[in-house]
Amino acid sequence: MKRVLVFILFLAVLITSFILVRKSRGSKHAAALIHLHVENPGNKEITVLIPVNRTNYLANKKIYHLNTSNECAIELSPAECGLLIIRSDNFYTRLLVASGDEITLNIKPDQATLGQFEFKGDNAAGHSFFRSLKRNELGDVQNPYRNDTSAAAIEQKIETLKEKEIRELNALLAGNKITAAYATFAAMDINYYYAASLADAFQSKFLDARWAKLHKGKDTAFKKEYAGAWKRAFDKMPLNMDKAPGSRYFAYYADSYFRLYKGEFLNERAAVANQIKTAQNGDKFTAGDLEHLANYKLIDSLFNTTTAEYLKALYLQSNFGQRYDQGLVDIFHKFEQEYPHSAYMPFLKEGTDLIVAYLQSKEQNFSPDQLFWPGAENITSVSQLLTALKGNAYYVDIWSTYCVPCKEEFRYNASLQRLLKNRNVRLLYLSIDDERRDDDWKNLIKYFKLSGLHVRAADELRKDLSRTLGKDNIMSIPRYLIIDKNGTIINNDAARPSDSVHLSRQISGLVI
Repeated sequence: MKRVLVFILFLAVLITSFILVRKSRGSKHAAALIHLHVENPGNKEITVLIPVNRTNYLANKKIYHLNTSNECAIELSPAECGLLIIRSDNFYTRLLVASGDEITLNIKPDQATLGQFEFKGDNAAGHSFFRSLKRNELGDVQNPYRNDTSAAAIEQKIETLKEKEIRELNALLAGNKITAAYATFAAMDINYYYAASLADAFQSKFLDARWAKLHKGKDTAFKKEYAGAWKRAFDKMPLNMDKAPGSRYFAYYADSYFRLYKGEFLNERAAVANQIKTAQNGDKFTAGDLEHLANYKLIDSLFNTTTAEYLKALYLQSNFGQRYDQGLVDIFHKFEQEYPHSAYMPFLKEGTDLIVAYLQSKEQNFSPDQLFWPGAENITSVSQLLTALKGNAYYVDIWSTYCVPCKEEFRYNASLQRLLKNRNVRLLYLSIDDERRDDDWKNLIKYFKLSGLHVRAADELRKDLSRTLGKDNIMSIPRYLIIDKNGTIINNDAARPSDSVHLSRQISGLVI
């Protein structure tokens, strides 16, 4: 235990040295400076996800615009240093930035390589290495360890991958290609990624077993060896280290611990929910409200004050745009009382106001330009849908109520409507929500003021959309189609409304 505490203390000191000021560069107000150049950009808009108080908090999004030379300068304060994500068009990179750094980044769009990125300046070799690391999307249904049946084999595979990356990182440090502080921060992120991957592997098996029981009536046992390995995953990295939220993967690691392992597998959330019902006349709570309140209390019971503040803010933020429960508003007010000066407050206030506005919009009527296709429930295939659309050109927005990126695109509705109207193209919003989300679907149409034709796909049409447009029968959304007046799909992966330049070109090529 003493060795673990010494290691944690040593790690915290080194990461602090990475984050805090080493030297002053850039403007007199900037702690770090990134010179960005993009070759032949499709879009002049650069999106940067910036830390909040040096924690990885993806809601802090800033937009920069390239000048006539396709360049821009990104200046960061000390609190904004840490792990950044920089996106240009559909290409992005992660970047570890310390106060005092001056970095030059050149981006060359290239679909084949997901963009070419050239780094110069402080820790340039580290940035290239960090970008080269292969990362699976945690929580993805295509978990890379889904077909592995041995817990020990999964643990060994993950440990081997981690050790390889750490060796490569240490080689850069030994060759004086990176600073010790950079190596420490990068090592922390690597370690949390693989700790989270280990938790995710066994979390996935638990969720698969639960799904099979609920939806197929199969009592598929969650193996004892999986449960033990899942528990061991949470010994890999500290769950209560103040610098840990600087890693992109700590949040997933902690969520797997409190919400799924403790909350669901060990059934601790149900016990907490019962305590809340007993203490607060729980009959007034919906199941969703109780879930939020219980998760909030679980975080308090399992994490220290600093980590709990971060995870509570992240829990709220991750539910905004996906769920619209009164319980989220209630726990926001708890958070507001507990952390009145929290750096996360501006983001949470905005999200809570949206839920309140949504709850109010439920009482409104549909506008005359929000049209529902009569008999849409009888359309069971893509070919049947295309036949029904003949006679007009359509831009089809395939979305769902639980898809946050889908709903983020709705902010561009005004410019989308203008573009389509000028080209005499109609707009079809095709929801793939099931019947259980019918009320949410209709309420969001009113809330986002979605003018156009609306269809909620029947079960058979949803399946055929995945077969026709998906990979391995899995279709990612948001997804956009351009259909001509003959009912032919001329672009089955059209540009998003936010990508107005490319979308305008694609629409312009449509023969009306």
